[in-house]
Amino acid sequence: MWRAVFFAAIALLAPSLAHAQNLQGEWLGGYVCGQGSTALRLTIEDAGVGESGDIAAQFEFGPYAENPTLPHGTFSMTGSRGPAAPGQVGPIVVLRGSEWIEHPAGYVMVDLVGWYDVTDDGEVIHGEVYAQTPINNCSLFVVRRHQVPLS
Repeated sequence: MWRAVFFAAIALLAPSLAHAQNLQGEWLGGYVCGQGSTALRLTIEDAGVGESGDIAAQFEFGPYAENPTLPHGTFSMTGSRGPAAPGQVGPIVVLRGSEWIEHPAGYVMVDLVGWYDVTDDGEVIHGEVYAQTPINNCSLFVVRRHQVPLS
């Protein structure tokens, strides 16, 4: 009987544990849109609590090794985190571009729909990029948590 209770408790707690990740911090990586491969620094400033919650972030883009002539740009984002999708380790993360901080001419804000995961290379958020225009010429993004080494 105690085994059934134990495993029932684990089954009830497991989803909560999967969503307890702290997403706050700096995430570095890239994405692809009409301008080509683009460097991305996503700084999550407020990540909500528990299984769901509001998120505030800053999206900073610029030159990438394969695309060194891109301009820099930055905008704020707001969104939310929600329960993990089947087969995903962590929460779904939905962010919408909200206000330009540094706006290069000809660029539009994008939205992100991604998932938190843990890989052999560390923590990642990966998913799809959506341009805030009628023609979405964007595809995927991936960012890894930036770890500052101790000195």
